Amino acid sequence: MAKLESLGIYQDCDTTSVVVAAVLDWVLKTNDGKEYFVNLFGFDWEEGASDCKYRIADTNEEVPGRQIYFLKTAVVKGRFVPPLYIDEYRIEKEQCGDCGVSSHCTRKIIKKDGNQVNMCNYCLAHSSDKVLVDTSGGTKECECCTVNRCQHHPHFRVNF
Repeated sequence: MAKLESLGIYQDCDTTSVVVAAVLDWVLKTNDGKEYFVNLFGFDWEEGASDCKYRIADTNEEVPGRQIYFLKTAVVKGRFVPPLYIDEYRIEKEQCGDCGVSSHCTRKIIKKDGNQVNMCNYCLAHSSDKVLVDTSGGTKECECCTVNRCQHHPHFRVNF
């Protein structure tokens, strides 16, 4: 309530609950409400394929492509951004001077002896040199990495 009052809006809890319920009903049950919600958060719509049927897992109901829409948005630093506004580009892979892996997570490091070398996040995180460990993203960086085929990815390692 304090936030509403700071905006000069004074309503009791019952009135606020009724308004919230009405807005939710409008968003969930009307096309205008859905369209408003989609536009508010910058979603892109994509209609289902006309040559496909889709099965809804929890009800086992089948629906044709013209009755299903897929919504996409991006959340960038806590802000909704339409995916069309985002350009994607690949990060160049560099070879790690320690383990030899060719990866996007390598960093140029100047070692104690003054030599510059590329080191991957895994080698940095597991180094005996605390200064090198501090330049890594830690083991969390490897766990969150989307390159699952990397020999250092925690999900890639298999014990035979």
